[in-house]
Formats: sequence, C-alpha cells, structure tokens
Amino acid sequence: MKKRLIKLLALFLVLSLPKIGVTGSYFIDTQSLMGNTVSTSVLDLTLRSGQNNFVPAGKAGNMKPGDSVARDIYVGKTNQSVNLKHNVSYEYVSGDSDFCQQLQLRVWYDHYHCDPAGGYVACRDMRLKYSGSLAALTEVRDSDFVIVHPDDFFDTDFSDGTEQWFYYSLSLPADTDSSFQNKTCQFNLKFKSWQENSDGSWGFCDEETLVNNLQTGDWTAPESAKVVINEVYYHGSAEKEWVELYNALSVDVNLDSWKIFDNNSNDILPGINLASGQFAVIFYDHDGNGLPAIDFSIDTGAVLIALNSPIGDGLADVGDKIVLKDNTNQEIDAMSYGNDISVFTLAGVGIGHSLARKSKGVDTDTVDDWEDLTNPNPGINPHVLLDFYFQPDRAAVGFNISGIGQYKELSYEIFYQVGEKQEGITGAIEINSENEISRENFTLGTCSSGGVCVYHQGIDVVHLEVTLSDLDSEVVLKKEINYE
Repeated sequence: MKKRLIKLLALFLVLSLPKIGVTGSYFIDTQSLMGNTVSTSVLDLTLRSGQNNFVPAGKAGNMKPGDSVARDIYVGKTNQSVNLKHNVSYEYVSGDSDFCQQLQLRVWYDHYHCDPAGGYVACRDMRLKYSGSLAALTEVRDSDFVIVHPDDFFDTDFSDGTEQWFYYSLSLPADTDSSFQNKTCQFNLKFKSWQENSDGSWGFCDEETLVNNLQTGDWTAPESAKVVINEVYYHGSAEKEWVELYNALSVDVNLDSWKIFDNNSNDILPGINLASGQFAVIFYDHDGNGLPAIDFSIDTGAVLIALNSPIGDGLADVGDKIVLKDNTNQEIDAMSYGNDISVFTLAGVGIGHSLARKSKGVDTDTVDDWEDLTNPNPGINPHVLLDFYFQPDRAAVGFNISGIGQYKELSYEIFYQVGEKQEGITGAIEINSENEISRENFTLGTCSSGGVCVYHQGIDVVHLEVTLSDLDSEVVLKKEINYE
C-alpha cells in the first residue's frame, strides 16, 4: 500500500510540471562611489529702477501735450548667473489704452567705455536703442542687451553680479488733442532673458516686470494763467526798448490783432503763434531789417515781434503804463512804473536795468513780486542763465546753467542730426541747493573701450533742451549752436 501511494505522488508531480512553467532568479549588487555631484547652471535676471515711477512725479501724474518724463532702469544678473541676453516689451495693464498708444518712447543705453569713477560724463557713450510708439515696443533686442557687456565699465557692485544702465524717456506729442485729458495708462515693461548661447527659443530663461503709471489732467488753464507782460526794458533810446511776453497757458496762443499800449497810444501785433511756455520779445525795428538793436542777446527759443514804430509812442524813462489786450479788446495784463498810473506802480530802475517778474508768468498785483534786474535777459527766465558751447576741439559740447537754486531736479537732452539719423545724449541731475551747474565733454560721436573716438560728420546744428523742475512747477529752456 505504501509503495502504491509513493507511485501515485510521483505521477502527480510529473503531470504538474508543465503548469509551473519557467522560473527565473535575479541577482542585485549595489556599489557606491562618494564625491560625485551633478548640478545645473543658474540664470537669474535682475531688474531695478532708480525711481518708483517716471519722473518728475508732478508731470507723470499730470502730463500735458509736449511733456516728457524719464526713468533710469538697471538690467543685470546675479553673481551666480550665467551670461545672458534679454529683450524688452510693452504690456498694457489698465486705464485708457488710446492714451497709452499716444505715448512716444525712446530708450537709451548708457554705455561706459572707461571707469565712471573718473567722471560719468567723460566716460559715457549714450546709444539710442529704440525710438517709436510705446505700444509698438515688442521684444526689442540688441547686441548691447548682452549681460555681461564685454566692454562696459559701469556697475554698482561687482560682488553682487553686474548690471547695465538704460534711460527710458516717454513723451506726449505736442499736437495731442484735448480728448486725451484726464486719462490714465498703467503698463508693464517686461524684460525676458535667456542664456547667451541660445536664440531665446530654448534653454534657461527668466522674466522680470516693471510697473509704470502715467496720467493726464485737466488741460483747461486756471483763470490766473494767461499771457503776461514778464519783463520791460525802457531806458535809453526808443530803438533799444523792448517788452517781453510769456505764455503761461497750457495751450498755444495766436497774437494776431492783439494790441500793446503804453499810456498814450498802441501798436497792433502781427499774427504770430506763441507756444505754451514760450517767450516773445516785442521791439522797434528802426532799421527795417527785422532785427532788434537792443544791447542784450535774445534766447533762440523766443519769438521776435518787430514793430514799425516805437512801442506805443516810446516808453518814458520817468514813468509809463503798459497794457496788453487781445483781439476782442479785452485787457489781458498791465503794469506801470515810475508814476502812480494804475493799481500798483513799480519803482523805476537805473539805466541798463529792467523790471522783471521774480517768478516768470505768475500773475501778480503787488510790487513785491517784481524785481530790478541788473542783467536784463530777454527771452528766458530772468532767474536762470543757460550757456551752451563747443569745447575747444569742437568734437564735444558743454553747458553751464546758473540761478537754479530754487529747483530740485535738472534734466537735459542734447541732440543733433547726422544724415537721416538723430543722435543724442540725455541725463538728469539732482539739484542740492546748488545755484550753478556745469557739465562738459559731451562727445559728438562714439568712443571705444580703449578711448578711441569716431566723431560724427555733417552736423549742422546741435540742440540743448534743459528742464528744471520742483514739486510745483517746471521751466523748459532751449539753446542751439551752429556747427560752422
């Protein structure tokens, strides 16, 4: 019986083998080798601005036709980041998109070809990188948008990476119509970066955004704003007398059929357009050549108004009254000196002096707001003197401005035409109670890192525009010099 059971068990096992199938076994062995590390590179774009928004703040929050605002923007990388390229784009956020589309943008790269510690101006070569509509700024890239730039000496802190300095200037065209009053534009400037050996479509990338806000206000001038008699020179012969007007309105004014009176008679002014913020100098053209015979140079930005006879019947040295009326015969402004002729009468001044408002364009009715100006200067702010000149080698220009202690900031733009291309230099200076500032060695050309300069040829006129601003006001001064 026992043998029979063993045989049956053996038979069962034989019959079951095909059902088990093939079995396999695996052997695992692990080896560890210490001290090996694999890591990726870092691409880290940095972005900062020297201001919280475009400045001057008072203008950025109340832009008017012809206004310009600016902002310093620094684009860089951290110390651990690989070299990178970048582009910049406009992105509408909110507000009135039609106002955003009106804004015109210029982007300058502040390239420094030598150590700026030796003087910012002498080492700077400003390069215009974009000029056009703000809204058309789409992924603008350039060979100068490489960080680290191979020959740029500018940096604020090499131990914390590197950066490049860009200057963004926005303007509202002077011919912008009144439908753009009381509008806002909030937009982003988007900066996208990618590794230097890429075309931007692959590899590491990083993005940073800068928020910006601009507004326009009510362009209707307050009742106190008007065209005013701003400065009067009455001593001497009739052919050397003059009266300066200033347009304190936010709109242009055509002086056609306006009249200027002295105490006895009047003259009719020609149809000359006086822009907002512009001066006009009225004089007697005794030679008939359209040029004044006065003893003082007139700023090139002023309008000249030549009369065929002395102002009125000639301004009296002992006392007279001057009245300005518009083409409806409405009195716009008046002043008197020497004699008690009107509500307030200014004391007379010495020979060679003029009577001038202390603050240009401010409508006043008291003698305290006028002054005896020992150095008359028709066509410019009586308190500010601006000189624009070529350096001795005529390959660079400079300027000097004085009488500016009451302002907080000075911005300047030097520009000129070379063929069909406009070249220029811009900048801003914080005024810390200085009454006078000079800047020189603005090169009319480009310079390499080795100090070799290529000067622009075919320049006819070089223009300078200086804007002085404080919290409540601003003044724009313009000069130009001919390259002869």
